[in-house]
Parts: sequence; structure tokens; C-alpha cells
Amino acid sequence: MKNPLIKICGITSEEEIRYIAKAGIDYAGFVLFFPKSKRNLSLECAKKLIAKLPAGVVSVAVTVSPTKEQVEAVVEAGFLAIQIHGKIEDSVITSCRIPVFKAFNVRDMDAFSHYEEMDEVAEFIKRVAVDKENIKDEVREFMDQYTTVHYSFSQNEGYRFHKL
Repeated sequence: MKNPLIKICGITSEEEIRYIAKAGIDYAGFVLFFPKSKRNLSLECAKKLIAKLPAGVVSVAVTVSPTKEQVEAVVEAGFLAIQIHGKIEDSVITSCRIPVFKAFNVRDMDAFSHYEEMDEVAEFIKRVAVDKENIKDEVREFMDQYTTVHYSFSQNEGYRFHKL
């Protein structure tokens, strides 16, 4: 089995960039255009940080329902991939010039098959919240299907696993 690739989301500082370099992280996620998040960055700040990423680390713009103009700004800023949460027009995805990671919450899995058929959507990120003391069998089955899984924990949402 291949070693899993690792993605850290919500990068906001040079200190975190140094950690990424030391830890050998594969993907670095930067939250953009989402002021509700305490990890939201301006595009200018994110550009300065991605310039400091070690070679081989993929910079990922993490967005929620971005406009076509925001996606174009991400590409122009030099990001190597974009992760899209929420709703998005197909035309925005098909016109994107970098890989698209489409994220899904459990509540919107009915749209999964639509995006699965789109060649432009490079990867799928499936979000599953589970109790931290009792990881459910369906999560284990989900994780067993993929060699690349993004994992994080939040007090409000429990464990989250994302296919990359």
C-alpha cells in the first residue's frame, strides 16, 4: 500500500509553513473568500505564504461557493489546486485551469454522482463527522477505499476524513 498523502488546511503563518517543510506535508490549504472562518486570508497574504512553500508541496485554495472571478484570481495567484465546498456552477469548474477538489458534506451527497462524471473535477473530498470515541464502520470502509485521506478533528464536528 502506498503511503498516504497528507494535507493540512487553514495555513495562516510562516511558522505553519516551516512546520509543513519539517513534517513533509504534501498539500497546504489556504482558506480564501470565506470571512466566517478565523483562518480566512486575503489573496495577497496567501500569495506571500505560498511563495514560501517548499518545492513539491501543492498549494490548495480552500473556498466555499466561489465565483468564476474568484476561481480565476486563485489561478492567477499561483495556486496549484482549488478545493471547492458548497454549490458551484458547472461552467466555473469546466473553465478552471488547475485541478479541482470538490468537497461534499454528508447532507449534499446527492450531488456526488453529478460531479463524479465531470472530467474537470480532479478529486473528491467526502466529509464524514463521527463520534471521536467510536469511529463508525462506514468511515473505516471509506478510509480503506483510498490511499490518500485528509484527516482533521474539530470540537464541533468530530473527526473529518477527506479523500484526496
